[in-house]
Amino acid sequence: PVELGSNVQIKEDFFVPEIGEKAGNDAATWPSEAELYAAVSSLYDDELKPYLCTLRSRLNEGRAKGQKACDLNASILSGICRKSPRLLLQQDHCSDYFLLLRGREANFVDVLSPIDVYPPELWDQMAQFFESPEGAAMEMPGGRYACAKVLMDLDLPFLDGYSLGQVSHITQLAIRQKNILGYSSYSTGAIVPYVRSAALVKSTCADMRCSVASTSAANQPQLPVASWEQARLSVQEILMKSLGSGTSCILLSNIKRMIRSEFEVDLSETALGHAKLSELLTDSRFHDICDVQMQGRSYVVVPSQQLLETMGMRASLSQLASSNTDSGVYSRCDRDGHSYSETPRDFPFPPARIPPPPGLTGLSLDETSLHGHFSHYEEDFHLGGGCGGCGGR
Repeated sequence: PVELGSNVQIKEDFFVPEIGEKAGNDAATWPSEAELYAAVSSLYDDELKPYLCTLRSRLNEGRAKGQKACDLNASILSGICRKSPRLLLQQDHCSDYFLLLRGREANFVDVLSPIDVYPPELWDQMAQFFESPEGAAMEMPGGRYACAKVLMDLDLPFLDGYSLGQVSHITQLAIRQKNILGYSSYSTGAIVPYVRSAALVKSTCADMRCSVASTSAANQPQLPVASWEQARLSVQEILMKSLGSGTSCILLSNIKRMIRSEFEVDLSETALGHAKLSELLTDSRFHDICDVQMQGRSYVVVPSQQLLETMGMRASLSQLASSNTDSGVYSRCDRDGHSYSETPRDFPFPPARIPPPPGLTGLSLDETSLHGHFSHYEEDFHLGGGCGGCGGR
C-alpha cells in the first residue's frame, strides 16, 4: 500500500474498512478513486487547493441530478488514498485535510492572502457593476467558492482570464478590503453588494458611536455596553486566564461571547468607533494588551509582549511573597549596590529574598535599575520611599 503523507495524523480506529466491507448502504455515497482523482485534477486546473470542504462541493457538482450527495470525510479519504498510487492525503498546520496528486506540480492561489495583486481597473469595474441595477439586486451564496462560481458564470468582462482560485481571492479582497461586497445584515449568510451589507450598517454605527442592534437580541438579556476601560480590562483578563490554562491565543470570533459570559457587558466595536472587532483590538489603546493575527485560516487574539512581561513579573512577585515566610539569611544591598547578608532578626520585618537564576551566585539591584524596570508597570507597582535611616527604596 502507498504511504500517506508524513504529516497526516489519524488515529488507527479512524480508518474506514475496505470499500464494501461492513459499509452497509453508506458505500453508495462514497466516491470512487477515479471520481476523486478527476475532482482533485479539476481543482488543480482551477488553482484551488483541494481542501475537504471544497472537494466535497466539486464532487457533488459532478453527480447526476437525483443521485445521492457525496459523503466525504477524512476517514473515507484515508481509506481510498491508502490504495491509490495517484492520491496523497495531507494535513496542514490547522489540522485541515487536503489531497495532492503525486507527480503533479501544485500552483494554488492563497485565497486568504491580504496582498492585492490585481490592477486598479478591475476594482473600479467591479464596483461599478455592483452599483448598477443588475448588480445591486444580486444575492450570492455565502462561501467564497460558491460566490466565485456565480461570478464566473456571469461572464463579467473584468474577470475574463482569471482562474476560479483567483476569483475566490478577488471575492475575499472585495469583502475584507475593498468595500464592494459584504455579508447580508439579515443573518442569511449570503454575500451581497456592500450597500446592502452588515458591514455598512456597522460602519455607520461606528461613525455615530452606537451599538448595533442584534437580530438575536430578543432571546438574550440586554447588557450594558463596555466602556474603553472595561473593554481593556476584560480582554486583558480573558487573555491572562487563557495563558494560565496553557492556551496562547483565543479565536477572534469567541471574544465577544467570552466577555458577555464572564463580565456581563457587551463588547461593541461600533460603540467605540470601529466597524470591525479586529480594528478595535488593534487600536493603539490595546497595543499593551493584545494583537490580532492570522493563524492558518482563522483570526486569533494573542497577548502583547508587554502583557506577557507583566504576567511574568507578577509570577515572580508571587514567588517572592511566598518566600518571605521562610527563615534564613536574606540578601541586602548597601548604597553602592554591594550585596551583603543579614539574618531576619536584624530587620523589623523580613525583606524579600530574591532567588538567583540558575548558574548565578547572586542578584543585586540598585535604585536606578529598579526604577527603570518598574516604571514600565506604573499601574501595578509603586517605587516608594524608604526604610528608616538608610533611605532605601
